[in-house]
Amino acid sequence: MKQYYECKVKYLHIDQGGYERKATANCLLSGINYTDAESKIYKKMQEHFGTFEVANIKKSNIAEAHFFENGEFWVKVKIQMISIDDETGKEKKISELILVMANNLEQALERVDKKLSYLLVPYEKVAVQISNITEVFEDEDN
Repeated sequence: MKQYYECKVKYLHIDQGGYERKATANCLLSGINYTDAESKIYKKMQEHFGTFEVANIKKSNIAEAHFFENGEFWVKVKIQMISIDDETGKEKKISELILVMANNLEQALERVDKKLSYLLVPYEKVAVQISNITEVFEDEDN
């Protein structure tokens, strides 16, 4: 299972008026550990910006990220599934956060349904919100 990391990157960016402005990008990428995530974010940011600073790296609770050709926002959708414990026979709820690219919340819900159509276990979408993540970097080896 992938472990995602959220990285906050500060950089200088030139606005439409030609002035330098400080900007912050919240990025998501997968990694084995913090060191791996840090090396990946430095490699990715060097491709985009000359001067930047990695301000923060933290583990993310996002389980999956789904890319689509078009989409203005990254939307977080929380789903719940019910599982039965083999030992006790009791039901327990399992929650997962899924990140999906979409133009609006309705489209995000539709895309989650499309991506999770393979599941045999029924699930329920319990929360949906536009994320502050601006960029998601996909692994090259996937």
